[in-house]
Amino acid sequence: MEDNVLRIKITGEHNQPHNIPISELREFLENFEGLFFLVASKLYPDLKSKDFNLCLTGITAGSTNLAICSDRLKEAKVVANTTIQAIASKDLSVLPLKATNRIEYFREYAAKRNCLVEFYPMDPESKVIARIAPTDTYKVTKSTIMSETTLYGIVYRVGGKKPTVWIGLDDGSYLPIKVDIETAKKLATYLYQRIGFSGVAEYDSDDYSIFSFRNFKLTDYRESRLSDAFKAIADINGDAWKDVDVVSIISEWREEDFDDSLP
Repeated sequence: MEDNVLRIKITGEHNQPHNIPISELREFLENFEGLFFLVASKLYPDLKSKDFNLCLTGITAGSTNLAICSDRLKEAKVVANTTIQAIASKDLSVLPLKATNRIEYFREYAAKRNCLVEFYPMDPESKVIARIAPTDTYKVTKSTIMSETTLYGIVYRVGGKKPTVWIGLDDGSYLPIKVDIETAKKLATYLYQRIGFSGVAEYDSDDYSIFSFRNFKLTDYRESRLSDAFKAIADINGDAWKDVDVVSIISEWREEDFDDSLP
């Protein structure tokens, strides 16, 4: 199909489509999508992930062949070719530092299933094919900065064989953090809620994006409704608010702040 950006092929014995569970294939595609968007954000900082709208156009037998298309075909092919050339050369220095985690996932996947993960560009001018094998090693020449920090974000997912929490940060990025089982159970009760957490962040020295996060610890901050906050204040102050008409006071404040000289 001319509109495809690239093909991903999982080659090896027992790696046909009917041998791969749907949940495993979903995780595989999510990691590819994550890799793609990391590279895209570096090459096209003005575009959002939704602008590319990556789609799976087909799964064919033999080995497992996955065809990927995009609404931004021209830019998507540049992203795909940049990623493929970096993997093929075994030098990931041109990619965002966090992209190395995604590529490590594919290497571990190849080891688990005893297969090769291959990336084929659909650009006829590019003949480079990238293959990820279980024993591959890659060159990374970037430096990082370590710092203790406190962050805030929304818990979007908790789980996995290696317990991981995915937190959406205020800048729109997602941060996966490995945690222990007990912490994962606790975080599951805060799903889709905003939390505060502290630990040691490792930053990419080029763009200051967070590469990894360690020593995860919840802070006392929790998202709560405004009514809950007022109730807590009332509980602390006992009867101090008993005869106070809060609505009238707020109305008076608003009248005092109102300037009728404004157009």
